[in-house]
Amino acid sequence: MVLTQAISIGLVTLACTVGHFVWSWLSQLLVTKRFLRQSPIPGPPPSNWIIGHVSKILSDDAPLQLAEWTNTYGPIYKIQLNNSPAVVLTDPAAITSLIRWPSSPTYITKSPDIYGALELGTQPQLHNILTSTDNAYWKAVRQGTAPCFSVSNLKQVFPWVLHLCSKAVQKVHETAATPAANGTTARDHTAVIAAEVNVVDIAKRFTSDVMGHMLFAEDLKGMDMGKSMYIDLFSKLLEEVHQNIANPLRKFMIWSADAKQGKEALKTHDKLMGDKLEAMLANPPPDYTITGHLLKVVDPATGKRLVRDQLKAEIAIMMGAGFETTSHAISWTLAALAAHSEVQQTLQIELAAAGLAPPVGDSHNTVSGDDTSSAAQSGGSSNGALPPREIDWSDLTKLPYLNAVIKEGLRVFSPASLGTTRYCHKELEVLGHKLPKGTCVIIPPYPIGASQHNYGPTANYFIPERWLEPQQLQQVQRLKSTAMAAGNALTGSATHGDNNNGSSSDSGSVKGNGLGQHDPVAVVQAGSTTAASALPGSKAPEGLAFLIGPRDCMGQTLARIELQALIATLVGHFKLEPSQKLAADLATAAAGADGTSKANGGDSSKLGFNPVTVLKQSIMYHITLQPRDDMKLKLTPRY
Repeated sequence: MVLTQAISIGLVTLACTVGHFVWSWLSQLLVTKRFLRQSPIPGPPPSNWIIGHVSKILSDDAPLQLAEWTNTYGPIYKIQLNNSPAVVLTDPAAITSLIRWPSSPTYITKSPDIYGALELGTQPQLHNILTSTDNAYWKAVRQGTAPCFSVSNLKQVFPWVLHLCSKAVQKVHETAATPAANGTTARDHTAVIAAEVNVVDIAKRFTSDVMGHMLFAEDLKGMDMGKSMYIDLFSKLLEEVHQNIANPLRKFMIWSADAKQGKEALKTHDKLMGDKLEAMLANPPPDYTITGHLLKVVDPATGKRLVRDQLKAEIAIMMGAGFETTSHAISWTLAALAAHSEVQQTLQIELAAAGLAPPVGDSHNTVSGDDTSSAAQSGGSSNGALPPREIDWSDLTKLPYLNAVIKEGLRVFSPASLGTTRYCHKELEVLGHKLPKGTCVIIPPYPIGASQHNYGPTANYFIPERWLEPQQLQQVQRLKSTAMAAGNALTGSATHGDNNNGSSSDSGSVKGNGLGQHDPVAVVQAGSTTAASALPGSKAPEGLAFLIGPRDCMGQTLARIELQALIATLVGHFKLEPSQKLAADLATAAAGADGTSKANGGDSSKLGFNPVTVLKQSIMYHITLQPRDDMKLKLTPRY
């Protein structure tokens, strides 16, 4: 009798709890529906009445979808996320007013509820520096670890970055010296010492080894090109996190083999991070490391050092965030350079002027005789030419075109594509529209960079010149003129133009940067009527790849150094070209664009074929912007 009554009471309590949850959820849904119906903010119709636009936001092509909506509905548009109202904001000035200054009455912070899935990598599941709101704990960890990314500290890490760059060059040469798929090797008497390289793999190995040094002062040996437990494991972890965001009920799917494998990956990652922490506690790392700083952080809630579980959570999130996004930024930028031969050649000219690459006319792509194997192994060429010098710390601020290329890569292919989501703690007015309390504000770097409101009609084109100040632009043009005067003929014209408007070259590459016979500077200037700030020499709106304000990317300086060092090294040593498959895709798309141009009467005022559109076909969004498959490029030594 007593047991029956207890069961009855339990069932009634459960029913009341579930009923209250459902009623609260539906009540909020009705409030959201009223906002969507009455607000003058434009926006796409929801794909589902109950969950709204969630399926689109969590799809593999979510960044592309948001970019399309941005160019359709403008710099602010409304969407529905389950039962909550949300807006997507891509206007840089409006974004600045909301997240730049914590003392501002319009400042909005993160809602930790949105980021719960990013805490799954360690157990127990705890808030960390990335997922916490702007509370005392977050401030303590941020202030405690920020000195790791100071100039003086990064100078201590820079030699390790250069060491890894040298390893990358060595591994490409070794790949070229092994039998290729078609049976041709560098040992053939007339063969080109070239290799098809998966730059995604190299970039991940490079950045994971950098972060291993930054976190633990440890060589994770990714660049030794053996099996990397951490990289393989983190890919599975990231996929499981994405699946949990897409399906909050996944944790209860005990019948699913895929879900079981995901849980096992989470468990293995938790153990790996726990083992790393125990090793650090037993033998504390040097002061310049992130872990060395974390061990000194005091939790304001207890007045004591961070406990083991909290330390483990911080180490795990910093490792993942520190290597994953930067690796994809490197991969996409290298692919863009391979697909834009004139941009790459301009970069080579700048690097050559600094001694970081051979002059354009002195590149040697073929070797003969029995010396080819030893040349590949030593990094020199059979004619006695020496490889370029190693990049130095002082070079980092003296290469404006390299930095413009990196900025443009981050704009066009923002790796943290969907950026940050903030929460309106009160009613706010943004771009003339009222946002009710409780509205989520999505600030996504990828659509910001793709917005024609921000960058005019060239928003989808890869044009590094848009970032150059007038004096920097003149400097680059002088270098190009000097190279031409010295007899080093460029593949295209001095202005990056191309008379074939994207036709394929003998090497299998696709010439042109999508601008036909147009000067890239003139093309950007032509868009000034819709985006005056896109003019070279003016203040082009930053793509916000690292965001701004107190919650910006703490490691952005390190990320830029990694991008500068590896891209300068690889472009200085190797000519980058599309792989055979990518070259075929580019050529097919170029031929179609050329046919369309002729059908339109060959109007030279129209922009030509855009290689970026082909690269973007391989986009897959799973927490970060990554290629759907491997990103293979053909690398040929320049010396």
